[in-house]
Amino acid sequence: MHPAAAWLRVQSPLHLAVILVAAYVALQLALLVGSEVSRWGKVHLGTRHVPSAPGSNWLLGHVFPLASSCAWEKMYEWVGANPPLIKFRIFHRIGIVVGDPNGLKRIFQVGAADLQHTHRSPAPPRLAAHCRASSPN
Repeated sequence: MHPAAAWLRVQSPLHLAVILVAAYVALQLALLVGSEVSRWGKVHLGTRHVPSAPGSNWLLGHVFPLASSCAWEKMYEWVGANPPLIKFRIFHRIGIVVGDPNGLKRIFQVGAADLQHTHRSPAPPRLAAHCRASSPN
């Protein structure tokens, strides 16, 4: 008899169930960590050439500068000193501030073109018409 088969015959069903559940949880955790590392790598590599805002902490990022004053004013100050893009970090999340209206228009146009290639549909036309009707202009 194979040693693994002998070991399985000796173990109780509850013990085997605990081992299977632990193996399943370990696999799910490994997949989660792998996907987060992959996502972080893509974001980090994609934003490595964007200049970073001043006053970053190695662990917390820009939490203290953003919390000490109005966050929007601080971002406006950063992008004014280093146009047209600035990168900031809160813990492990990276944000981008765009200070150029033409650059922002280009980002939105490229994003709209990408929506046509996904399975999600953009906002329904009636919702878009309602948003235009309620705008202050």
